[in-house]
Amino acid sequence: MFRLGAVRKLWLLITSYGLRSNGHSNISNESKKMKNYLILFIILLLLEFAIAYFHFNSFIRGFLGDVLVILLLYSFLKIFIKNNVLKTALSVLAFTYFVELLQFFKLAAKFDIQSEILLTIIGSVFDFWDLVAYTLGFILILLIEKIFIKNEDLKNISL
Repeated sequence: MFRLGAVRKLWLLITSYGLRSNGHSNISNESKKMKNYLILFIILLLLEFAIAYFHFNSFIRGFLGDVLVILLLYSFLKIFIKNNVLKTALSVLAFTYFVELLQFFKLAAKFDIQSEILLTIIGSVFDFWDLVAYTLGFILILLIEKIFIKNEDLKNISL
């Protein structure tokens, strides 16, 4: 069973990570980025759980949730993958398109998948608007990364 105490300990570990008593960071710039992606991943994961649990209206659950899932997957990968924003974002987009293609061919029905959790993860109904949402999430990733990278290594992203 999932415990809130574990979440609290993880959050304390994340937020206190790497600061010396003199206020200077003793972690590298890449480690800071990885920490930021981890924090973003946790926030997006909690948001996705809230959207699924509280059954918000169809726009939030059906469209905005799909936009956010791209950001969620991307932020998870960026915890481990240091460079190349475009390749990572394209990989996430390709993965979500692939899952949607499996939905088009009714994979869940063909394999008689009954698990609600698995059906939520892989989906069971093809929807063209999901592809639009995924594409919008992909564009959002590129725009956000372009804003936050600023003067850093701009060769890692191109629009």
